[in-house]
Amino acid sequence: MLNRPDRWLTEEILKQVGLTALFLTIASLAYADNITVTTSTIEVTMVEGNTADVTFTFTNGSASEVTLGSSALFASASAVAGDPSDVVTGIGIGSPFTCSGGEMIDPGQNCKFTIVLDTANPAGDTDVDEGVQDWQGGIGYMLPTGSPIDVYSRPFSVTVEDPGFAPTPEPASLFLLATALIGSAIAVGRKRGRGLV
Repeated sequence: MLNRPDRWLTEEILKQVGLTALFLTIASLAYADNITVTTSTIEVTMVEGNTADVTFTFTNGSASEVTLGSSALFASASAVAGDPSDVVTGIGIGSPFTCSGGEMIDPGQNCKFTIVLDTANPAGDTDVDEGVQDWQGGIGYMLPTGSPIDVYSRPFSVTVEDPGFAPTPEPASLFLLATALIGSAIAVGRKRGRGLV
């Protein structure tokens, strides 16, 4: 058992460690709330055999500079819904690209990076359908508090269609279209004095 002065010292050290951790957490949250990543689009639709660009803008809205991670950029995808052959098959770097690993971004400044999504050549693909994937694109950065690298990501979806693909309308849409056409025919008929009812 600790005597009274030792126990008091231990309690004080624990309080200080707890307060320091709380301060770093609050500081991280305050900075993180002012860091934003936006995308040029949240839904990408592309025909198989083509490429599409998605540009991200990283903005430092905090009061201090932030440092981008050394391998700061990433993009990842979920499983495919639909045809598993209709997917992004390659990722490259496009223009603009002004975010570099280790770079410091001053308060109020931003940088941009573009990823290029590539799909396979559809030669021999005759099923005329599509595949959909949910993606995350983001960037890692470090706050001036010395905390570990945080990651800020942005979701977007990618639909890869076979050449000649035309989505099949859902039954409710067809019903609404048929109802509108019938209603229009009745209105025209009544206007002409024939009445179709």
